[in-house]
Amino acid sequence: MVFRPVIVGSGTMEGAVALARQTHTYPLAAAANPPATRVIDGWDKAWRSLPVYDHTWFEKLAAFVTDEPVRPRDKVMVGMLGSLGIANGKPFAPDARMVAALDDAARDAYNIMQYGFATPGEALAAWWPDSQWMNFNPALEPLMGDAWSFETTDAVWTWQRAIAPFFWANYLPAKLSGEQIYLVGLRDSGGKLLSGKGRYRLRVPADVPVNKFWSVIAYSQKTRSFVPNSLDRGGLDSYAGSDLKANKDGSIDIFLGAAQPGREATGCLRPARISS
Repeated sequence: MVFRPVIVGSGTMEGAVALARQTHTYPLAAAANPPATRVIDGWDKAWRSLPVYDHTWFEKLAAFVTDEPVRPRDKVMVGMLGSLGIANGKPFAPDARMVAALDDAARDAYNIMQYGFATPGEALAAWWPDSQWMNFNPALEPLMGDAWSFETTDAVWTWQRAIAPFFWANYLPAKLSGEQIYLVGLRDSGGKLLSGKGRYRLRVPADVPVNKFWSVIAYSQKTRSFVPNSLDRGGLDSYAGSDLKANKDGSIDIFLGAAQPGREATGCLRPARISS
């Protein structure tokens, strides 16, 4: 299990770490006498958790079909996997021709989901009229079902399930007050998709109306993860202190791009980087 505490108010990093170490996980059958929980601090460790879109994805799928129970809504799909040699308890050993076909299939699926993610009105919708800030498309809410199943009384919405919770996961807060919410910016003010070859300025207004903090994080469009860079920084937030320089009106300019801005920059002293 992986989780992160969020520091708010008078909280400290030390307090967050201490709280994390008090959290225990164990099988329910061992609840009467739970074993000790092994806690690993991943702060300074490289850990590959990103999906890989090639034939190895199907190897993981084959293991999943053998190890996990199949839900009724997935039985049709699991049945079709038999044509690939994937079945409960059956060794998965594709030949070279099948490996090449699965590599192509995984790449096609990735590109299809990328299209659904980046196309306005599919997974994402504008948060405000005439704005490039986006969030989960509210039109998908009636299709969500229980626990992001996208199973309703009359259908399983596989395309919507693929591009929303599984390729890109987010949610709308139950209440807009007191909750954390993250908006997505994929395009510049003119509607053109952002690119790592460009340089962008994001102006954070003075006195942002938030109860906890504001944060700007740059993600790779390719991996949906942070972008490795020489600054070892994935974003900036209101806790950055001396790393932020305010304009005369109290606003802060954050520059994003592959190269660090020159001395004329009045906002972020060290930019986050975005991917191509």
